Amino acid sequence: MSSVLLSRPRIIRHRLFHDPSYPTFEELSDTQRAMIAELNDKIAAGRIGFRPISCLCGETEAKVVATVDRYRIRQETVICCSCGLLRSDPLMDDAALDWFYSSDFYRKLYSGEDFIPHTSENFFGMLGTADKRFDIIAEILPDKRFTRVAEIGCGAGWNLYPFFKRGIVTVGCDYSPEMTAFGRTMGMDIRTGSIEQLQDGKCDLVIMSHVLEHMPDPKATIRAADEILEDDGAIYIEVPDLREFCIGTLQSAHVWTFAPDHLCALLRKCGFEAVSVVKRGCHFAAVFQRSAEAETGPNGRYGEIAAMLAKHERRQQLKDMLDSIGLLARVQSVARLLRGR
Repeated sequence: MSSVLLSRPRIIRHRLFHDPSYPTFEELSDTQRAMIAELNDKIAAGRIGFRPISCLCGETEAKVVATVDRYRIRQETVICCSCGLLRSDPLMDDAALDWFYSSDFYRKLYSGEDFIPHTSENFFGMLGTADKRFDIIAEILPDKRFTRVAEIGCGAGWNLYPFFKRGIVTVGCDYSPEMTAFGRTMGMDIRTGSIEQLQDGKCDLVIMSHVLEHMPDPKATIRAADEILEDDGAIYIEVPDLREFCIGTLQSAHVWTFAPDHLCALLRKCGFEAVSVVKRGCHFAAVFQRSAEAETGPNGRYGEIAAMLAKHERRQQLKDMLDSIGLLARVQSVARLLRGR
């Protein structure tokens, strides 16, 4: 896999982004550590296929941001030298991705063994965040009356549940057999598979919460959503925010890391305009509706985003220096006190 990127220079050199033995900040169980080791062994042995991909803006030139993710999984992340969008390149091929998601390896790896098998406690524990998403949509579209809501990559249907309990028809799809089976026990129409499972009716709203960043071809996903959307329908998308970049941003399963400009440019190419963009901590959400606006993109943002990455690396180097002289914990404590004023 690494031979694909041998000619690409590194824009970040810190060990945190390249050395699998550098300590992770994640709290991982023994099971998760074993799964990470298993995945890395498969990658090293060539038992998982990879393929190169281009940026959504069409540019192929890129520089390397990281060769491992936050869990120390071997995955190259690069930055587009034109628009500054981050992507996983090379990317797992279709056969590997099908195994990764359909086998529940993905859910078990990132959510931990306490999340699968799924339980009522886990399901209702997710509803606080789901209710906030419902509130965001209701605030952005106060006059919209929903009759049928669909979700792509719905898991067990947490985000659909606030609509379902209000009597709105809901339908969702997800690759996880475990998650979709549990969603059906809650009375919802949750189907196992891709968006093709949802093509039996039109919807007022399509939800994609922490889904689009996983898609090898997000344009195709948006266009497939467009096919099941009513003329006056809306799409809710939530993704990690490139503006909050750190090692925690990088997950091997994420193909793309968007800033709002990147996401809005992608949707314009598919015939949609943002109604509103909402910051959600280290993520952001946006609601889109159809528009005839001209296609535009955030070309030329490489320098701005590269400078942001360099600033983050300098902060990490400063942390290393403070840690080496035993002052890191004290400085962090003082910083927390100052932020609390």
